[in-house]
Amino acid sequence: EIPGGGGKAQIDIPTKNIYTIAVSGKKRVVNEKGGKVAAGKAADPGATKSAAAGAVKTKADIAALVKQMGGTPPDWFAATPLNFPPTLDLTWSTPPQGSPWDPNKNVGQFLWSTINENENRWKEGVKFLHHMLGVNKDKPATLTQIMNALGSMYHNLFQDWARAAFWWQKSGSGDQVDLAHCYFRMGCKDMALDILKGYPSDDSRHASIIRLWSEMGDSAKALQMAEQTAKSTPDVGNLAAGDVCRAAGKYPEALAYYQKVIAATAGARDIQQNKKRAQASIDAIRLVDALDLKKIPDGKYPGSSIGYAGPVDIEVTVSGGKIADVKVTQHHEKQYYSSIADTTAQIIKKQGAKGVDATAGATITSEAIINATLKGLAKGSGK
Repeated sequence: EIPGGGGKAQIDIPTKNIYTIAVSGKKRVVNEKGGKVAAGKAADPGATKSAAAGAVKTKADIAALVKQMGGTPPDWFAATPLNFPPTLDLTWSTPPQGSPWDPNKNVGQFLWSTINENENRWKEGVKFLHHMLGVNKDKPATLTQIMNALGSMYHNLFQDWARAAFWWQKSGSGDQVDLAHCYFRMGCKDMALDILKGYPSDDSRHASIIRLWSEMGDSAKALQMAEQTAKSTPDVGNLAAGDVCRAAGKYPEALAYYQKVIAATAGARDIQQNKKRAQASIDAIRLVDALDLKKIPDGKYPGSSIGYAGPVDIEVTVSGGKIADVKVTQHHEKQYYSSIADTTAQIIKKQGAKGVDATAGATITSEAIINATLKGLAKGSGK
């Protein structure tokens, strides 16, 4: 805001056009001349999605970023309507055991099936939870529940790591593994390690722990935990181990683990689905070595693979020997979170499946998109 003429005027300037900010005589470089982001700084404090792939931040940097972003609403917040059923019980009371599913009455069910399953309502979900904070300001237990839900929404739906961390920190009881994921994605691996080191190597309670160790580049640690899990649940553990090896580009090892899933005679309740996932990954891996993007004619190629609730169909566009676009054309997933936008963007960025991280909370959907894309490319190459 710039004072003048007896009033104030507000000018919005894109962050990319700002080179230096001076506050109380102290200068801070935001962007280097020539458009480069200054080392250790994000061009937009709220755009923390790519921090893990770029600048490394200190614990102090993270604390400042979380404090700054957590105390401010997203840029879309003001324009988002407050929209929820008037019949909703805003006290967030637990429904009686055996009562019917009613998202028009129960807050948890409203968030799960009305908000999470409808991407066009995700922003409304955040707005609603902020409204709930005011309604329940004198109820500590309910406030904690709301704060944890806000952390999950910012993390799972928007990949807004700073705001997710803010609300989980504020609640004091959020998912610590997901909080570690936020710290890593914001660029501070040390803070993530401080949390993960609290989980013993034989702790197989959270598959997300295995995925995070893998995402942070410690395949050995991830495999150690996956193999420990395989001792009690062969299909789950070996599937996780195969995913770890696949993410690291160790395809022969991944195939061996996936074959163990196929051969498993006992395991989790959804063992048959795990077998289907393993087979889909085997089929996709066998396509990798045979694919040469430069030899695929320009065009749009469809592909499909098994997701959580059914087939996930994609269309991959190849232009000039490169992946130009990947679109999910049809799916039956419900809790897919940000996987559709995130996974397709990663595939384009990495020009293939190697090194693409599955979206937290929607691993199966991410896998399906990756596998379907490889099948589409295989069609383009005539395989």
